[in-house]
Amino acid sequence: MLETPVEPVKKLYAAYQEEGVYWIIDGFMPQGLPPAVTWREYFLLTGDKLVSGMENWQLEPGQLDEPMDYWAFETYWFYNLSPNALAYKYLSDLDLGPEFGKSDRAEGEIRFQDAPTMGSDCRWAEVDNLLSLSLLQNRLNELGENVSLEVGGEFN
Repeated sequence: MLETPVEPVKKLYAAYQEEGVYWIIDGFMPQGLPPAVTWREYFLLTGDKLVSGMENWQLEPGQLDEPMDYWAFETYWFYNLSPNALAYKYLSDLDLGPEFGKSDRAEGEIRFQDAPTMGSDCRWAEVDNLLSLSLLQNRLNELGENVSLEVGGEFN
């Protein structure tokens, strides 16, 4: 049972994964990767200094307004801008309280996965069951976050 706020200002979704795990996402996953931003936009997003960023990526001034390299943008998007990364960032910045239990799968536990495997460019928050989702919604309510969790959909 989720006791959601009457008029939430933000909605998070619990997307069912395999093996009974739910990923918490901030919006629905797009069908494809959005168009790459320009290098200049990327440096603004990341806060990188223009000169050092150009040196690090070995760019010439004329390349600043060209779209980023596809693979570089894909990595950045999945790790920082995807719905699962946005939910990860939002929830990990909150004081959700002490960890629940010491087992791998404790009731009420939320796990923050940060590129857990070699070559991974993804991060996400996950819970194991509907009880954990209900406890997360309750904690969000206690914190006055005015955020609702909606269960449904699948993460593709």
